[in-house]
Amino acid sequence: MNIKDFKNIAILQTAFIGDVVLTLPLAQNIRKFNPDCKITFITTPQSAGIPGVCAAIDEVVILDKRNEFKGVRGIFRFVKTRQIKGYDLWFCPHRSFRSSLISLLIKKTTKIGFQNSSLHYVYDFKAEYINYFHEIERNLELLKPFDLKTNINLKDVQVQISNEDTEIISRMIGKLNNYVVIAPGSVWETKKWEEEHFAELINKFTEIGIDCVLTGSAADKSLCDRLSSKTGAVSLAGMTNIPQTLRTIELSSLVITNDSAPTHFAGLMNTPVITIYGPTSPIFGFGPRSEISLIIRNENLKCSPCRIHGSKKCPLGTHECMKSISPEMVFNSAKKIHLQDNSQ
Repeated sequence: MNIKDFKNIAILQTAFIGDVVLTLPLAQNIRKFNPDCKITFITTPQSAGIPGVCAAIDEVVILDKRNEFKGVRGIFRFVKTRQIKGYDLWFCPHRSFRSSLISLLIKKTTKIGFQNSSLHYVYDFKAEYINYFHEIERNLELLKPFDLKTNINLKDVQVQISNEDTEIISRMIGKLNNYVVIAPGSVWETKKWEEEHFAELINKFTEIGIDCVLTGSAADKSLCDRLSSKTGAVSLAGMTNIPQTLRTIELSSLVITNDSAPTHFAGLMNTPVITIYGPTSPIFGFGPRSEISLIIRNENLKCSPCRIHGSKKCPLGTHECMKSISPEMVFNSAKKIHLQDNSQ
């Protein structure tokens, strides 16, 4: 097949925000090899800001799978009311039943998904899901039917952020210079580094004259507000949209985060990043992709990793994988990769 033969292309990805970020290189590669096509990206309300800043994507369609279009009936209603039709090429990196059912309902379309997807038979071409690949390269396997030499990574995705969003962030961060972004939240409780560890880390930066900015969603606001109260760090949690968060990260000197979406935000903006791992591991394919990046995890625990995505509670009740990572370990790593001059 020749990808240039397709003029109206859709990508369906309704997983977590980080997964949506890691799908952008797929869209950028499609644009590279088919510059005249229209690319539509279908995703959740929470993630819509991600494809919205990607220059390769022409249209974003929102699928509210938890409210308006919840359940099987909601899927049928979504396809009907949002007129999800007219695409001649359909990519589905998400392997869930819901995504495959939507794919099934799309008519007169060449469909590409993974061979281990739910309802995998709905796809005309099924790519191998290679466990040891990074998620970016796994998604690019969906382009194999076209025999393309894909070479666009996360940092190569063309990002567009409005002047308005940039000005808003400039006002929010004020006169902060050479600041570090701290992202202490996660959807999964066991992925969160200890709150007191974050507080101690921020204080260490303060001692050497480096400001810290806390970022996160509305769900992270109380955690970030507590840390702000304890340390004096500026908290933007729950106050910024995704483009504004990306600009905050781009303007920072370093991002320190749990294994969560900000890792991939940093990769998208190619900002140096330190990612703290506990119950999870980069071996599952979701490691950082900034040119300057470090992974911190306790390699001596037999119980870690215990989950691909984390969980609400530690199965052993100890959370040792995160508690055993000290603020000194993270701070020393920060000095090694980016802050040598500031620490002297």
